[in-house]
Amino acid sequence: MRKKFRNSVLISAFGERMINTALKTENFYTVKETSDIIKRSITSVKNYCKEGKLDAIKVVDNGGEQYRISYSAIIEYADKNNITLPSINLSPQMTESIQEQGFAFLNTSPTLKHSPVPFSFLQRNSIAQVIPEKAKEIGLARQDLLKAWSDFRDNSEKKTQADNDFITLYNAKMICSELHHKLGKVSKGTLYRWKKAFEESGNYMTLIPNYNYQAHTQKQTKLSEIETKYLLDLLLQPSKVSIGNATRLVKYVLKKQGIRTASDITYRRFANWFKDQYYDTWVLMREGQKALVDKVAPYVERNPSLLEVGDVLVADGHVLDFQVINPFNGKPCRATLVGYLDWKSTALAGYEIMLTENTQNICSALL
Repeated sequence: MRKKFRNSVLISAFGERMINTALKTENFYTVKETSDIIKRSITSVKNYCKEGKLDAIKVVDNGGEQYRISYSAIIEYADKNNITLPSINLSPQMTESIQEQGFAFLNTSPTLKHSPVPFSFLQRNSIAQVIPEKAKEIGLARQDLLKAWSDFRDNSEKKTQADNDFITLYNAKMICSELHHKLGKVSKGTLYRWKKAFEESGNYMTLIPNYNYQAHTQKQTKLSEIETKYLLDLLLQPSKVSIGNATRLVKYVLKKQGIRTASDITYRRFANWFKDQYYDTWVLMREGQKALVDKVAPYVERNPSLLEVGDVLVADGHVLDFQVINPFNGKPCRATLVGYLDWKSTALAGYEIMLTENTQNICSALL
C-alpha cells in the first residue's frame, strides 16, 4: 500500500508537470478554443468535461488546474451531436493517434471533408524497415516457385495429385534445383500460404521473410509514433527523468486519451536503444554542453611513459583542511597550497603556502 501511494503522488505532482511539457507540441485545445470549434459556450464545455461528455485531461497551468481536450475527443463529440467541424491541420502524430482509436472519418483539410480512412493502410511502426538484398532474392525465388507450381498444375487434371507430385519432385531436387538451393525444402501447406498471400497483394514483397530488418541507426519497435515522441520528450530534458518514470507518465497520458500502449519492457528497450545509438544527444539534452565535451567529444590520451624526469611539471592548488591565523586581521582562515609535481616521477618539485592563490604564490612555488 505504501508503495502504491508513493506512485500515485509521483503522477499527480511530478507527472502533471511533465505532461504539460509533452502536450505543448500536440493538438490539444483549451476550453476556450474548444468552445470556438464546437460552437458551444465556455461554461457548457467545462460542464461537458466534468460530466464526461468530452474526454479531457487536467493539467497545471497559470497556477491552477485547467482542462485540455484532444482533437479526437472533439471529433467524437461532434459525430454524436451532428456538428460540422471547421478544418483543422493536424500533426502526423495526432492523426495517427486518432486513427488508432477507431475514428474512420477525419476532417483534416478543406478539400477532404469526412473522407473514410482505410484501416488496412494504418501502420504502428514509425521506423522504416531496411530490407537486405538477400531477403528480396528469397521473395523473388518464392514467386518463381509459385509460377513453376502453377505451370505444373495446369498440365494435370487432378490438382491434388499434382500438388503432391510437385512437392515430392521439388524436395528431391528433380525439378527447380536452383530454387531449392535458395529456399530449401518446402511443404504443401507453405505453398498454399504463399499463394494466398501473393494473390491478395500481387506483390512479391509479401513473400519476403518476415524478419525485423533495420539499419544500425533504425529501430523496429511496437511503439507508435506518438508513444516514441512523448517518451523522448520526457527523457531528453535537464530534469533527467528516469526511463521507468517516463514510461509510467506516457502511459498515463495516453490512457487518458483512450490510446492503447505497449508493455513497459518495450518502452525500456526503445529508450536503451536510443541512448546507445544517440548517446551524444542523450548526454547533451540531459546533462548539458559541459557533460557532452567531457563524456562524448573527442579527446587526446596522455601517456606519461613517453616522458623523462623533468620534462613536464604539473601545478595545482588546494585549500588546506585546517585553519591558520591571518596575520593581517588576526582571524582564523584556511590557507592555500600551490604545488608542482614532476609528471614522470610524481615527485614534489616545489610548493608554497599563502592565504590566497595569486601570481606571487604560483611563482615562488617554483623557486
